[in-house]
Amino acid sequence: MPHFIPQFLAASTDSLYFMALMKLTGSLRDGHSILISKQGGRSPRGILDGNLPIGVNVFGQKTYIINVLADTTQANALAQLQPGDELVRIDQQTPAQLAAQWWDYLPASNQAGFDREFYMSWLTVGRSGSRSQVTIKRKGQYQTVWLTRIARDHYYSLWGQTAPSPKLPPYMSRLPGNIGYLRINRLYSSQLDSIANYLKDCSVILLDCRGYPRDSQFGSQLASYLAHQPDTVASNRFPFLFSPNSSQQLTSTEYQIIQPSRNVLLKHKRYILLVDEGVQSQGEGNVIGLQGVSQSITVGTPTAGANGMAITLKFPGQYFSFFSGFGEYYPDNTPNQQRGVKIDQLVPITLGGYLGGRDEIYEQGLRLAKQLVNARND
Repeated sequence: MPHFIPQFLAASTDSLYFMALMKLTGSLRDGHSILISKQGGRSPRGILDGNLPIGVNVFGQKTYIINVLADTTQANALAQLQPGDELVRIDQQTPAQLAAQWWDYLPASNQAGFDREFYMSWLTVGRSGSRSQVTIKRKGQYQTVWLTRIARDHYYSLWGQTAPSPKLPPYMSRLPGNIGYLRINRLYSSQLDSIANYLKDCSVILLDCRGYPRDSQFGSQLASYLAHQPDTVASNRFPFLFSPNSSQQLTSTEYQIIQPSRNVLLKHKRYILLVDEGVQSQGEGNVIGLQGVSQSITVGTPTAGANGMAITLKFPGQYFSFFSGFGEYYPDNTPNQQRGVKIDQLVPITLGGYLGGRDEIYEQGLRLAKQLVNARND
């Protein structure tokens, strides 16, 4: 409070108040703490409510344009850009300089969560209608172009129309070589018996855990179909705060125990879990549960590290945010918060793979599945 009260006292305009709220929620270092304006979404109208019509991401230590949006109002300027161009500067500032400026403001539990937020939404942010000079590098040659920011809703809409979309199998599939595939964010607990029957002859099953689940019970219910016996897969620690004095604070621990289902069709198989930075909260809890009950290998990129029930924070001016209401730990006391889930094989995502419409995490998972099938056959 001594740190932030002077900042709020000095926030004499809507913009300064909004930025003070962003810095307050960002200071939690919690991926749940997204600041939302009831009137304008992620930011009020007229305050950081636009984005340049390009999609960008980081590969290695460099930032590249990965999507040129189809904004017809500035088609001539956008025609000078193409996916694969290195983004060098926006208004004379490098992506690294902009990332350093935004570090204290964005809700993220770890670097993976920060990169997801920064490159998708905040690197090119500004007032809708404002203009910026964008400098790119292509084949060793530098080029500049002026672009106008478009309203964020329009930005997201155009992004969805033009972003590369890797081709994945249907959300429930039997692949060649006795391999199964489930995209669990598309499935419901009521389907588990039919899923088990459909995949009963597969010796290795890919569980694609990316994306937020539609059914909050699906992960734990699926884990019960995989489990052979009752097993503790995680512990959740809840705070009881009686005093600012940390020595007087107490915690309560609740253990997450998976009880095995009577359906045995999905037991005694090998599992490969696919994860990325979009796996957060309930999605991370699902992965931890599945890891705890199965003979599995987890493949992908670091997850967001923001698990635990999201508690709402309300602020004056029709703003609200959240924070993670409890800590989740593996049975060996390794925390999920900030670290993300445990990963056995990290997959480096490449610019060429992304622009080529490849899903490199799925490809690595499938290669591993084929190796497991061949080893079992041998």
